[in-house]
Amino acid sequence: HKLRVRTFSLATGGQREESISDPNFVYVIEGTLTTSAGKDVSRTEANKAVSLPLATQVVMKNEGTAALRYLLVDVHP
Repeated sequence: HKLRVRTFSLATGGQREESISDPNFVYVIEGTLTTSAGKDVSRTEANKAVSLPLATQVVMKNEGTAALRYLLVDVHP
């Protein structure tokens, strides 16, 4: 397997979309990350991780009042 680790920052109110095709997870370094995939919405706080659903478009948002930094880790078979 190969791992790809990317670091992202989002200002308050910022968001980005990610198309998920390989297993991956997000580790939040600072702030609170809100993820939504269809009708499913979750919030992940600093020092926590969450896996993302496969074969879907995921929106990642910073709905907090502080900066958000997170790692997106992809696992490629």
